[in-house]
Amino acid sequence: MDRRTVFTKTAKGMLEATGSTSALPRDLRNILKEVDGKATVSQLGERLGKMPEAKLLDVLIEMQLDGYVREFVTVQPRQTSPPPSQGTAPGGDEDLDFTSLTSKPGPKAEEAAKPAADEIARQAAAARARADAEAKARRQALAKASLAGAVEASLPLPQLPQRVHRARPELRSEKANDGEAERDSSRMGK
Repeated sequence: MDRRTVFTKTAKGMLEATGSTSALPRDLRNILKEVDGKATVSQLGERLGKMPEAKLLDVLIEMQLDGYVREFVTVQPRQTSPPPSQGTAPGGDEDLDFTSLTSKPGPKAEEAAKPAADEIARQAAAARARADAEAKARRQALAKASLAGAVEASLPLPQLPQRVHRARPELRSEKANDGEAERDSSRMGK
């Protein structure tokens, strides 16, 4: 490790930097907050100002051993190959490293995926067309129903004979109901 090394926080370091835990003293926590995975050790020294670079490097190595930070990459001039994959942190906390997943698939993979993508696009267009046709049919049916309802509402309803209603004649006459009510009230009074 040297002044071109870039450190990043581990999960344990993120908890400490956000204040969820407070296992580190305040001055170490302030250093930990400056670790962003982009700045080199020399840039961190410039940000902190009052700490010599050698002491900062010692503190970062100590935090690495405690599992708060890990070495992300050592910046080398004109580096053309990607950084090597890092293992788990020495503290036992596992970090998620997605740097190996950022490679672009080759042209053969793109050619193989194109027919499937075209089929999905065709199915989506067919589903949209079916949904549009169904919506149009519903709108037309509603328009016909509302027009038919308006015509039916303007026509008078015919009078239906009483036998259609199947009502007993004694229920329709008021006298029968009054007499029945009197009988019921006299029974309750006894």
